[in-house]
This record gives sequence, structure tokens and C-alpha cells, in this order.
Amino acid sequence: MNPVLDRANEIVSTTNTTDFVVQSHSGDTLLLTGSFDHSFYHEVEIHFHVVSYIGLPTHGIDSPRFSIATHSERNLRKHLELEETDILYCIHTDPELGGRNRYYVAAERMSVVEGIVFYYHRENLKPGERIAEWVNREG
Repeated sequence: MNPVLDRANEIVSTTNTTDFVVQSHSGDTLLLTGSFDHSFYHEVEIHFHVVSYIGLPTHGIDSPRFSIATHSERNLRKHLELEETDILYCIHTDPELGGRNRYYVAAERMSVVEGIVFYYHRENLKPGERIAEWVNREG
């Protein structure tokens, strides 16, 4: 199996980190953040590197399950003209519907970054905690 996919799926299935959003798409990197409460922090980041296709909602990615698209799923998306180095990632959502909603991201690789990222100024951060880059550090 793929340890990065396994870890992402383990986080979703064993923690309360079930709400994912597209945080940013900068250059060729797509960042999804996962949290229980995106008002104050996120707990995990899913980075897709060297992205060539994004087909997913920006909000409301509920309890996703990450996998690599099957050969037949990839064949159904031939119109994307993916490169050999592109991996077509499948993101299944809405577990109450049996994961029937499927979205896709084509990228060369995926990585997972764990740790709480606060959306407000906070002192005395613990190991693995940080403040989001956009937060004003002066107040």
C-alpha cells in the first residue's frame, strides 16, 4: 500500500478531523486542510505536488477517503491527457452515502503534514503547533 494515503485515511477514520477544505492553490501545489473547526485551527494538511488537474469542491469535503484511481477510472478521464508521471488521486466523500461522491486530483505526489495550525495569535506553542502564515504576529 501507499504509506501517505494510509496515514491520511487513518487520521480521518481515527480522529475528529473530518472536515476538509481547499486552503490554497499556489503555483503547482494544492493544499487541503482538515479540522474539526476551521474557524480556529486545522490539524492536518494534505499537499498535492506538481498538480495538473483539480476536480473537487472548495468546501464541504466531508470525511474523505483518499485512494489512487483505478485503471478504469483513469481511462474514463482520458480527456485530461495526463502525463505518465501524474497520479490520479481519488477522494471519496460523504460516508453516509457509501462514499459515492468521488472527486479527482492529478499530481505527481501527495504528502501529509500533521500538527495544529492556529488561525489566531497565541503564545507558548507546544511542539507540533504553529500559527498560520496569514495571522498578524503583532497582536
